[in-house]
Amino acid sequence: MEEAVAAQKKALEIRKNQYGEDHLEVGLCYNSLGSLYFKFNKNSEAVEFFGKALENFKKDESKNEFLISQTLNHMGYSELKMKNNDKAEEHFKKCLEIRLKNKDKDQVMIARSHHDFGLLYTAKQEHESAINHHKKAIDIMKKALGENNEDVIAEYYSLKSCYEIMGENEKAIEVLNTILDLRVKGNTANTDEYIGIYENLAICYGKLGNEDKMVEYDKKVEELQEKLEKQDKFDKEEKVGKKEAK
Repeated sequence: MEEAVAAQKKALEIRKNQYGEDHLEVGLCYNSLGSLYFKFNKNSEAVEFFGKALENFKKDESKNEFLISQTLNHMGYSELKMKNNDKAEEHFKKCLEIRLKNKDKDQVMIARSHHDFGLLYTAKQEHESAINHHKKAIDIMKKALGENNEDVIAEYYSLKSCYEIMGENEKAIEVLNTILDLRVKGNTANTDEYIGIYENLAICYGKLGNEDKMVEYDKKVEELQEKLEKQDKFDKEEKVGKKEAK
């Protein structure tokens, strides 16, 4: 980390001397430093450099709307990781405002803002608000990307987690079945994911006291695990056979 930060700070000084403090290239260097610190979980330093980048980008707001919104988003996540939820909310709101007023109105980026709010309100234990934002993200993403897109599936998983936290197991089951239907329809899941879905369904039914359904999905898990073990054994034997043939 130290070497990467030192190299980026050196690049920053070069840009400052070459272009002056107000140049966009300097703002981009500040932003890169913020990203480095965020990557290594140095969140207060990340906020500091994202803030400097933001100040630079705002010198020409009309041209730098995208950079401003992204930097606000990064600052929000840095604050969220430090559990500064009110500051995170402030940054996320400003980010969404920019994305909504942008003439292009990138629907995927708007959906991602709703996802961010879902995480924020989960952290604040405002679960109904979190659910509403995850649902908005799903609706927007489905229209923009198609229902079987990986981002859509991931958002369903986030929604499922909210219901589980709230103890709304019937709604969690409904979401899990939606994910299962989409995966079967699109043929996009691997065996491990199916195992995970069935395990979650068994747990939810168990919490509801529905032992028959719990056992049904536990058996599905066992069947798939046996299938994986057989496939793994076959692959190992085939690998050995090929080595011996050589």
